[in-house]
Amino acid sequence: MNNFKYLYIVSLISTIICVFLISFSIYNLPSADDFIYGAHYGDNPLALALNSYFHGSSGRIFSNTLYTYFSSISNKNIIIYQILPIIVFLFFAIVCYLLFSFFFHRYGKKVIFSLTSIFLAIWLLSMNSINDTILWYGGIFNYSLPMALLFFSLYLILQSYNLKNNIIKYLYIIFSAIIAFISSFSNEALFLVFFILYFLFFVYSLYYKDRKLFYSILLNIIILIIVFFLILFSPGSANRAGESNTNLLFGIYRGLMTSLERGFSYYFATLVIPVSIFLYLIFYQNKPKLIIKNMSYKYHGILLIVLGIILSWAAHFVVSYGLGALGLPPRAKVIPQTFSIITFIAGNIYLLYYFNFYDKFINRKKKYIVFLCIYTVFSTFNSDDFTGSLISLGEHKIYYEKNIQRLDYIKNADKSIKEIILEKIPVAPYPITPIDARMVSQDCKYYVNTQLAFYYKYKGCIRLENGQDGDSSLSKKYFRTKDYILKDGARIWFYSLFK
Repeated sequence: MNNFKYLYIVSLISTIICVFLISFSIYNLPSADDFIYGAHYGDNPLALALNSYFHGSSGRIFSNTLYTYFSSISNKNIIIYQILPIIVFLFFAIVCYLLFSFFFHRYGKKVIFSLTSIFLAIWLLSMNSINDTILWYGGIFNYSLPMALLFFSLYLILQSYNLKNNIIKYLYIIFSAIIAFISSFSNEALFLVFFILYFLFFVYSLYYKDRKLFYSILLNIIILIIVFFLILFSPGSANRAGESNTNLLFGIYRGLMTSLERGFSYYFATLVIPVSIFLYLIFYQNKPKLIIKNMSYKYHGILLIVLGIILSWAAHFVVSYGLGALGLPPRAKVIPQTFSIITFIAGNIYLLYYFNFYDKFINRKKKYIVFLCIYTVFSTFNSDDFTGSLISLGEHKIYYEKNIQRLDYIKNADKSIKEIILEKIPVAPYPITPIDARMVSQDCKYYVNTQLAFYYKYKGCIRLENGQDGDSSLSKKYFRTKDYILKDGARIWFYSLFK
């Protein structure tokens, strides 16, 4: 138990990292789709969402409805953009705490809080774009919030398994199914991932004749099957499936290749390895239970890592098959990222028990500690959002204030003129700056520009004077250089070997 003091130290550092990164929400601003959803605030959001479901590209009724309700933008209520991301993140943190409290019920609240804070820090540091996933409404309502709700649904199922009071037990199961039904109409990739998870639980309950688990999971399975057919047979899905860029074999192949590539990245370029070793050493006296009877720790580890790849494939497959896309947008990567982190760390811990790593660690303690420290520092600073926020401190307030002035300028501009030309903002720091695809362009026909015009009821052209926001930002310069070294530079070096 003395080892827990190290757990508490790492937890404190993790909590500081979480607070540091999420605190940038105070500089959060609307962008891109926020304006088009905000423009429809006066309409019936539910009717719009239902129409989008039946005739659009997906069944995101729940998320689209919330998006429309919260996206009404004015200088008076723009504070909601600073508050809502923090609220949703705290809700996700509470759900994670509840899940950890179920799996680690033998330990006290301090240990469970520590595990939660460590997981959340890894989750944030490995994210492709905090802005796109945590701060932007498109990421919140289509990814972060439904994921938190589905995890809460899973927690209710797990809790119902051990309840003796049948009335409370069935209430938990029904409430879990209602949450699963509602949140499934938010993101089709997330729905498929949870369907696979629940299906595995269902098969497990049948194989081991676990009647308690069977009845706990049955209603959710039925609900998810109903959701599947509703989404599958909607006119919008049929129209999308008939498009020329949709191909089943392409979706399967591309989903597999992308999930393997991303899985490799999440396994080695994030904190997965050092945290796996650290948690194993903290809890090494308490071996994890065997999920599948008569199967060794080695195969448990392999199966969990493979499960991470399968769930990652499911998320990538939906986009590759449905849209013919070559990869997920930054916000969508939170789905494979989250499940990869969980399954990879759990799988690694089983493998470390199989290899009896503790004896090897004791014999070479100093070397392993140095390795863990170096790897942890590398993984932490490999996070674009974390490094970018550090090197561009001070730019965030400037970017926020300039954007507020920009929105004021558009709002008060003479709507009879042909053009509203916006002054370029010199800085656009991580992590609050939107990805380039969601930034105002010098092309007035670009979708962000047209949505701005639509929101402010302006029929002319809104455009940037030239270039793009952030040309003088330290973080932009740094990551452009980094991308060249890691991608273009490596590619040039590789090609030169074959000349």
